[in-house]
Amino acid sequence: MEEKIRTIVGPAPSPKTGKGFTLPFNVRLMRLGFRHLGAIAPRLVSKVASKLFFTPVIRKRPEWPADLLSSGQAVRVPFNGHALHGYRWGGEGQPLVLFVHGWENEAAHFQFFIQEILKQGFAVAAFDAPAHGNSRGQQQTNMFEYSLAVGAIFKHFGKIHTIIGHSMGGAASFYRCAKTPEIELENLVMISSPTDIQGIFTRLKQTLHISDKVIANMQNAMHHRFNIDRDIYDLTQLWNKVNAKRVLLVHDKNDIVVPCTDAQRLAEVWSKAQMLITENYGHNRIIREAEPIKEVVEFISQA
Repeated sequence: MEEKIRTIVGPAPSPKTGKGFTLPFNVRLMRLGFRHLGAIAPRLVSKVASKLFFTPVIRKRPEWPADLLSSGQAVRVPFNGHALHGYRWGGEGQPLVLFVHGWENEAAHFQFFIQEILKQGFAVAAFDAPAHGNSRGQQQTNMFEYSLAVGAIFKHFGKIHTIIGHSMGGAASFYRCAKTPEIELENLVMISSPTDIQGIFTRLKQTLHISDKVIANMQNAMHHRFNIDRDIYDLTQLWNKVNAKRVLLVHDKNDIVVPCTDAQRLAEVWSKAQMLITENYGHNRIIREAEPIKEVVEFISQA
């Protein structure tokens, strides 16, 4: 994969998939309340919006294939007074690939990816992020804490060959690599990942009809609690601090969760970053379908 930017097109979406997105009734009800309460009780609205924003919804959990699960070793990494739960496959001498899942997903969403990576002779580790899957010692989390979890996993293993992060998992991995010079990677792969983190708050504001003051209160509370640097809001400013030899950005051009422009902005400023633009794979299907998986596996196998 020598080209700077490549494109692959998947099967056309079904007519149902092509229909416009409609906000759920409960979200429409909340935005009505936020619109009227925001002006008179911004602190209250900030607290409620923060709880919604930083609490992952528990969704139907994917089942691990029995043979894959039985061949892995259960791993627990202490974190934040609790533990990150995950699995490891492969021998100690094999280069280790770490999978970091997205918001409201868990490690099992990577099962198709993991099986293909193992065929190439890599060892694999995959964990449930804080407040996700089996790592539910807490109810809330955020991208900064996600990134700290990646740092804890790195310290546990000591060396990681490749990180493959999906959505928020890719952004958190990028940020932790930028803030931790000790993390040296052969490959960093970011799939459907946001780079304009301020844009996430902007989309939240537009969806829930909350004010700039409420957003500012949410961010200030987050900064006060976690002592977060302001550089977290634009990841394109941190590319030169990431110690990865090869970088691949994978994004669907019609992703409705994270716009493809987020990946394009990073590719424009990061000369070593190659970009794979897909079409018809969306935000989540992209980590389950054979063609995108094949492209990523080939990329990391070249190193």
